[in-house]
Amino acid sequence: MKKWIIPSICVVCAIYLLVNFFSSHKGVTYVSIGKTYNKFLFFPAKSAHFTITFKSSYTGGLTLIDDKGSALPASKYTIMVDGKNSGPSFSVKNKRLVKVAIRCTKAVSPGKQYVQVRGGGPLVTHVYFRHHLNPLIVWISWIVTLLAVISLLWFLILRRMFYPQFRSCMKTFVIPNQAPLIVKMTGARMVVISSEYKKQGFWDALIKGPVIYKSHPAFTSSITMRPMKGRRIIVKVDNSIYRVSPNPMPSIGTAAIDNILTNTHITIN
Repeated sequence: MKKWIIPSICVVCAIYLLVNFFSSHKGVTYVSIGKTYNKFLFFPAKSAHFTITFKSSYTGGLTLIDDKGSALPASKYTIMVDGKNSGPSFSVKNKRLVKVAIRCTKAVSPGKQYVQVRGGGPLVTHVYFRHHLNPLIVWISWIVTLLAVISLLWFLILRRMFYPQFRSCMKTFVIPNQAPLIVKMTGARMVVISSEYKKQGFWDALIKGPVIYKSHPAFTSSITMRPMKGRRIIVKVDNSIYRVSPNPMPSIGTAAIDNILTNTHITIN
């Protein structure tokens, strides 16, 4: 490795750090004084208050202003000069070292915040700090965004892939000597018919899709119907009790279910 490579890398890093430390804004060079963010829940603030120390070259009134020339608003900053509460304007009686402590409120928006100290004479000092959202807010935002994206993918695409639903479909079960059972399957991922009424849970319906439960005394054991490719319907039964023909059955057409125990022939239209 050539001898000049490592020194060159060091020089580039040093230049980067200097450029990052100094910020040119509207033709004026501002000095970075660090990063801040406010407290959120149990996550504490970081440097939400900082001190600007400078030697005043002007005797009289000084004002803290932003890069637009407006005085720092009390809604965004709490200001103390030499340990005493003050507004954005204060007086310096003699040319001396001045310590201005500024505390950010929750109203400070994220991004670069520019602060200048101006008096009746020339510009005294100008600094900026980067104000961020509390990391806990950022983490929560990312988690919420990720959950929202996953939820959209699941409900719009993935749920129908893993749990396909019936399209426009309705079946009539013709049962001898009993009233027919009409089942509208449209939009359901599964249809369950048994002798007892059942109800689907809320979270199961939300995550997987709706299930239609129907009850009829002719069904001594439950049967389950699910959609298949080609608009067919697969029927799951206890083979010792039922015989289904054909299975899978067509979504449009007829099929039959024979109950071996009760010797009942059910036609599905």
